[in-house]
Amino acid sequence: MKSFSSSVVACLTISFLPLIPAIAQEQSVQSGITKPIEKKAKDMKEFVAASPDEPLAKHWSLKKAADHLDRAATTWLTHWKCAACHTSYVYVMAGPSLHTTSSPAFEKMREYLEYRVTHWNSGQTADAPGQGSAIKPLPTEGVTEIVATAATLAFLDAQTTGHLRPVTRQALDRIWGIQQPNGAWTWNRTELAPLEYDDYFGAVFAALGVGAAPDGYSQTAETKKRADEAAFLLSEESVTEPAPQGLAPVGLYKIGRVVVASGSSEDHRGAIEAATS
Repeated sequence: MKSFSSSVVACLTISFLPLIPAIAQEQSVQSGITKPIEKKAKDMKEFVAASPDEPLAKHWSLKKAADHLDRAATTWLTHWKCAACHTSYVYVMAGPSLHTTSSPAFEKMREYLEYRVTHWNSGQTADAPGQGSAIKPLPTEGVTEIVATAATLAFLDAQTTGHLRPVTRQALDRIWGIQQPNGAWTWNRTELAPLEYDDYFGAVFAALGVGAAPDGYSQTAETKKRADEAAFLLSEESVTEPAPQGLAPVGLYKIGRVVVASGSSEDHRGAIEAATS
């Protein structure tokens, strides 16, 4: 199923790509690492960055856009040995809308995410959540990786097989053990919007995954309780602080439908319904 949501994600992925070299450069400054990362950032720019001097295409081409995303995803994974926070996850979420059949680049990135999930508890330092980062991991890197990976795989399952694969369920179940009492997750905050901006975006990402997860995952008692907390957080904050992230309305709608339909508290239902109407 190639849904409206996946099409939105595809557009967002394309629009975020020019940020990749700048993000890598900025992170090298924040982490105090210079030469190696600066060189890799330069290499990345040569592979994926758009130039203001290049001629505009006469017609929109989904195939060319998809090919560009494939090159960017493969290049990042090859250079950095991790998923790019700002592009790789949404690239996988948008995958079914980009190709009639999966491209080798897409399959490689999907397999990488699944590998991460199945090896988080291997006991090897490099496999631990957050250790796949291109730079020295932030204290919140592990939480961000777990939630983003779980949401991405759930979103993908819903669009492809329509069934929740065991590895996806494993990732989703793990997010509840790291959720904060207020319904959010301790998210990366590096002032690098849209992904590493605030806890609100982390809750949005979780909402996308839980709301889209197939096989009735959202209807389990534990999921209903936790999803209600996350949805109320989203609905409250969306009233007082309009989020700059384009996925927020989609995520709130996804998770809002789940908890409103499944019996959240009266106060929560009112706030969620108001925010999603």
